[in-house]
Amino acid sequence: MGTLKYPTKRWPLGRAARLQPILLAATALVMAVAMVSCTFQRYGITASAADETPTPALPAADFEVKGRIYFVQGDHIWRWSGGSAQQFSKDAKYESPRLSPDGRSLAAVQMGTNHSDLVLLNSNGQRTKQLTDNWSHTSVQDSAWARSPAWSPDGKSIAFVSDLRRYDMSIWQVPADGGTARLIFGFVVGSGGGDTPTWSPDGKKLAFTGTAGEVTQIYIIDLVTGQWRTITNLPDGAYDPAWSPSGDYVAYVAREGRDHNIWIARPDGSGARRVIAGGLNRAPTWSANDDLLTYLRLEGAGFDLFAARVFNSGKLAISQPRRLTNGMNIVASSGLSWRI
Repeated sequence: MGTLKYPTKRWPLGRAARLQPILLAATALVMAVAMVSCTFQRYGITASAADETPTPALPAADFEVKGRIYFVQGDHIWRWSGGSAQQFSKDAKYESPRLSPDGRSLAAVQMGTNHSDLVLLNSNGQRTKQLTDNWSHTSVQDSAWARSPAWSPDGKSIAFVSDLRRYDMSIWQVPADGGTARLIFGFVVGSGGGDTPTWSPDGKKLAFTGTAGEVTQIYIIDLVTGQWRTITNLPDGAYDPAWSPSGDYVAYVAREGRDHNIWIARPDGSGARRVIAGGLNRAPTWSANDDLLTYLRLEGAGFDLFAARVFNSGKLAISQPRRLTNGMNIVASSGLSWRI
């Protein structure tokens, strides 16, 4: 099919992906095991095991999916609403659309040649602002990638990952109205870097995907103290975290053999439970009241949009999934954005 539909156990290197890939791959393997392991010990990272409980028979999907869901098909952003999807963007090549908290602006990644930038789009899909300038007039090596934008809860800034002036994808933050980006979290050289930041509702923490040895796990960093830790410790790793609006849970994808299942856990890693099982699933995204999850699932030749109930009035109530698109071949790595 020509595109990677779900991530391997390590994220690709950022700037290193453009420089001597064979040599760097071998170097990263050695350095990731030695250097990242030492770094984790230095910061005293701990992780909790998953507390799996048997899954009961699932009730019917007796819920309504409201609001707007943004995703990418091909090179363009699409918007699902009211049971159907329409193309939203008309020019350029975009990835990872994320709707602002007030619903008035869409952050996205505009793809270029050997670089990408964060931009803002209005309600008509037109670009209104460019937040980064990663194309180098000097050399390809000096260009940079920006990926995976995530709005802060107050809508004043956007977290993202970039290899700007670094070797691996690290976590940055830029004002939403424009300004200088600042580094939040830098990864050890050769570790594989990080991806998919997601904010806690109080704006004080970020959960993100990071590489531990040869697998990715879910990390949380306290933006006030700078302390960070893992909340997963899975043999095959985890990725695609999504913090619930209430702040009570983090959803993520866990690799379990051939399956990529969706789990939820408390922000300290406790109470982990599988809620979507079987097949290849990606990009869990919460409803405003924590009751529902939308996500992408590989069906046949491509990914489609699904939804399932996880809670009902605060009580665990996992339902059967409901399919929202059919044959859309959605770009899973660009994720989802959902606002009601």
